[in-house]
Amino acid sequence: MYWIEEGNGPAVLLLHGQPGHGENFRPVINHIKNHSAVFAPDRPGYGRSKEPAAGVFYCARILAKELRDKGLDELTVVGHSYGGAVALALAESNPELVRNLVLLAPAGTRSSIDDLDRLLTLKYIGELVALGGLLTIDYFLPWLKRNLEDTWLPTFAEKKLKYLLRHTSSHNVSTRPIIRTLSTFMIEQRAIVAEIGALESSLHKIKVPVQVVSGSQDDVVKPEASKELSELLKYGRFELIEGAGHLLLSESTLRVADYILSASRSN
Repeated sequence: MYWIEEGNGPAVLLLHGQPGHGENFRPVINHIKNHSAVFAPDRPGYGRSKEPAAGVFYCARILAKELRDKGLDELTVVGHSYGGAVALALAESNPELVRNLVLLAPAGTRSSIDDLDRLLTLKYIGELVALGGLLTIDYFLPWLKRNLEDTWLPTFAEKKLKYLLRHTSSHNVSTRPIIRTLSTFMIEQRAIVAEIGALESSLHKIKVPVQVVSGSQDDVVKPEASKELSELLKYGRFELIEGAGHLLLSESTLRVADYILSASRSN
């Protein structure tokens, strides 16, 4: 896998969501790298990694091997969205590698999977819906956010769009051509819907401290699902960031950095 490796201090592993790549964590990395040794991979199927995409448990196995090859263990593992599910699988299957977890708007329970997630697994229909979504979040909304001041819109539409764009990245979420990203997205989507029950059933085996963070306006992984996840974990804690949506890395960078640094400094 391709890795971003920067900084010095306690080791922190950053796992991006679906779609994405390690650079999605760049705003956070810039705030923590003076205090932490940061390791942020492009997960299999994304960015500059050559490994094929697969499911949550496969990704955890590949990560465990590469972490051992790097001589890393007892990490603070941070997972955003789909990356949160991978972080949980890693902590359950390789507890010696994980000292604690920080989960940001994470998938991890059946309640984090909704009807849209299941629709996206359907053949043909799922691909069409996913393609439209990827084009919107990766191209149209970032462009609109960068150019809204120069674009005329009716007053009612402008108000709604500004609300939506508060929770939109200014940069492309993925780096690969859209068709390759779509292929990876579909493989992961079908995998997590199939695997989420097994992941939830394994949560009781995780014995490390887990900080679960959610945005109050998250429409992708609802705050209620994140709170439920924290309650199913033996040492889970839940924090709600008022006014934030799903993209906590860019919307609440300083809060996220504080959570990570606090976890990495804990005994």
